[in-house]
Amino acid sequence: MKNFRFALVGLGLVISAVVESTWLTLIGLPGAVPPLTLIWVMSLSLRRSPVNAAVVGFFAGLLMDLIPPSTTPMGVSAGAFAILAFLTAGLKSYIEGSAILPLAAAAGIGSLAILLRLFIAVSTGVAQNLTDNLFGNIITAAVYGALLAVPVLPMVQWLDRFITPRVTTTIVR
Repeated sequence: MKNFRFALVGLGLVISAVVESTWLTLIGLPGAVPPLTLIWVMSLSLRRSPVNAAVVGFFAGLLMDLIPPSTTPMGVSAGAFAILAFLTAGLKSYIEGSAILPLAAAAGIGSLAILLRLFIAVSTGVAQNLTDNLFGNIITAAVYGALLAVPVLPMVQWLDRFITPRVTTTIVR
């Protein structure tokens, strides 16, 4: 059952990464590309431990770095996604308490992803032009993250609840 769960989570991440890198980049929305894979990782992080969420985030970011129209060097998205997934899983007790806080967290994660990618690229010495329209990309990533969180968060959490085995307890009298 565990391998089936890993396969379904991996398949969901691959589908979201492909949709983000093909369809969402071709739509031509202003500013940043809507962070579908990042919102998928965030919703999985809300149901996992911080270390498990960081592993899922790392592999999702690595997948985003490997898909061909990627503009970031290898490992930049992987590091940013792992850090953001770890923080999301660590703060899940605060995020899950409201109807508005998950949307605010998705908006914050969308904009923090851009800043973390920029920080990781600059700190590793990668020469890349990430600062073109930086403020506009941060704002639009926050808006797109909040808008994507509305359908993606419940769907992914329902799917994760569906594939997670229920623990049966025996009452001994």
